[in-house]
Amino acid sequence: MPILLRNMFRVVTILGALLCLPQAAAASDEAWQIWQSDGVHALMRHAIAPGTGDPANFTLGDCTTQRNLDDTGRQQARQTGRDGD
Repeated sequence: MPILLRNMFRVVTILGALLCLPQAAAASDEAWQIWQSDGVHALMRHAIAPGTGDPANFTLGDCTTQRNLDDTGRQQARQTGRDGD
């Protein structure tokens, strides 16, 4: 792809993303209002846990046999907990 065309593509992509920001912010505000309603719950899977899936021989009731958070994931989980206070 010629350089000029590639640069034009980048500019259009960036402008498109910038135009979507106000809509994303409004959607985020609306989501927070919904989540603050009585009886509404939010489910979050988890933070960074390296790998994919649980080991073949994991036991559902024994977390030590499952894929667990690494140091980064534990820090993310702590921060998420603080952000919710």
